[in-house]
Amino acid sequence: MTAQSLLPHPADPDGPVKRLEGACSPCGDGAFSFRFDAAGEIARLRIPVRASAARRDELWRTTCFEAFVGNPEGGYLELNFSPSSAWAAYDFTAYREGMAESGAVASVAISTNRAERKFTLTANVRFADARRLFDPGSLKLGFAAVIEDIDGARSHWAIRHPAPKPDFHHSGGFVYRICDSLPR
Repeated sequence: MTAQSLLPHPADPDGPVKRLEGACSPCGDGAFSFRFDAAGEIARLRIPVRASAARRDELWRTTCFEAFVGNPEGGYLELNFSPSSAWAAYDFTAYREGMAESGAVASVAISTNRAERKFTLTANVRFADARRLFDPGSLKLGFAAVIEDIDGARSHWAIRHPAPKPDFHHSGGFVYRICDSLPR
């Protein structure tokens, strides 16, 4: 699993997170592990309280980690992972168009690890048809995060910020590639 550095959006104020990385790797049998490592003043983060795992909307309103899986036709899958263990998955037919709850995800298991200077979220996701979704010849991923501090300020992190305002849906941010060891 090779980590990719995420950067705060230039328009965001400086916050408690000083470094953030995201990565994805295949686990076999249609599953992938998504991992996010945040470093900084972790005590100053607003981290949702752990609850039962369930699909929920609007996770981005507080600290949330995200992955976007682009396809060659211009559509994409959005995955949201909350430290609470809630998750969401949406299919889009084009840039911010045709949003629908995705059936691509069979299950999600989220774990977290919190230390004084580091917070890690790992989401193990089993897909209904990983071979179709993760075609190595056309795979483009984007990692992103919304980080909320205890004062309610939010920062927006991504591999690349191709727009003047934070926009995780912009395909210019889908630049991460997984190794060629994907299932065929």
